[in-house]
Amino acid sequence: MTIREGISKGSDLVERAISFSRRFGRIEGVDPEPIIRWAVKIGGIIDKVCFSWLIWEKRKRKSLCKPCFLGVKSLVDWNFCPRKTFLDTTNESGYYMRYIDIKGNFLLIRGDLNDKERGLVKCILYFINDVADGIAAVPAMREDKGQEFMRGLKNVLGWIDKNYPSPKDFIGALLDAVRKISEFPDLTQDDFELLLKEEKKKERGGSLTDEEIKLLAEAWSENEDQERGWISEHRFAEDYPTIGLYKAWGNHVIVGVPDGIADSFIYEYKDTRSEKNLKYVVRDASLQADIYSVLLPRRKKRIHIHIAETGDMRIIEEETNPEKAKEHVDMVLKAIDEGEIPQKPSGKRCSVCSDREICDRAIAKIVREWQISEKENLTSKVTERYS
Repeated sequence: MTIREGISKGSDLVERAISFSRRFGRIEGVDPEPIIRWAVKIGGIIDKVCFSWLIWEKRKRKSLCKPCFLGVKSLVDWNFCPRKTFLDTTNESGYYMRYIDIKGNFLLIRGDLNDKERGLVKCILYFINDVADGIAAVPAMREDKGQEFMRGLKNVLGWIDKNYPSPKDFIGALLDAVRKISEFPDLTQDDFELLLKEEKKKERGGSLTDEEIKLLAEAWSENEDQERGWISEHRFAEDYPTIGLYKAWGNHVIVGVPDGIADSFIYEYKDTRSEKNLKYVVRDASLQADIYSVLLPRRKKRIHIHIAETGDMRIIEEETNPEKAKEHVDMVLKAIDEGEIPQKPSGKRCSVCSDREICDRAIAKIVREWQISEKENLTSKVTERYS
């Protein structure tokens, strides 16, 4: 899809969603399904048009054919299997969205945007975050959540309708706004502390019912282990405020969201099926907290492990090791930049890996695309793909 095709399709979807929302004055009794579907599609188009395009722009400026944005968790997955880290590079758009989300929230807190700029930033954050929560409006879940989602969407569509002559103008303005957010100077440690301070002021959300937890776990999980972990975290994890963090690292940007951030420690929660895996889970959770301590310095880490087969909990508190984290990240990024296909791990790890059925084919495709990009003129590739 070229950028022109994306803007055209996105404009059509926005127009249809606005038209639908105009037809009801009250939210009560309105079937949310059609408008939720449109909102999700609009979010997908914005992803393709705004985020994919701007990632290529950023790569072009850096002459970078490899992924620019990478997740903290995927860097840690290297310990289990380097191929999982390579596979996760296809999620670059998601990490870029989180990067925009972090910067956009900071711009709103700074308070130096005019009304229209604030509105655009709120729209961007809405389509990044709240649209995904449309699943909360499914009939089996509490009706008040569906109504809350519908009211939020109606407000967003009403603002677009009021401020832009046409949906096409809105999509174009959105693209420009995402670009400006991306080009805003990198946040400092003090900036992240300000974001965390504001997060602490927010009311903590009400607890989900067991039924809601199960429904959401089924919706968001790709396999049984992810579903079990999602349910476990929402039932047993300690409640701390958290924010998204990122750090420019050479030609790359690493992005992630800790499970919790306290004044003196990083909190990470993990679930493991069996106690025999405990040492590996602790190793990875510890490294993940160490990496976060590089992004936002904290002297300590609190690792919380739930063992599913026994129901036991393990709490580990110790000093963070940012130097170890830096060495690990440098090693992984170097391997990605070199682009060589990692060898499969020894032992039984392949047999328990959720990616085992797609691994060889997907890895070959990723490396092939990197090799093609290196041979072609990147500027021409961007122009041809998105003009």
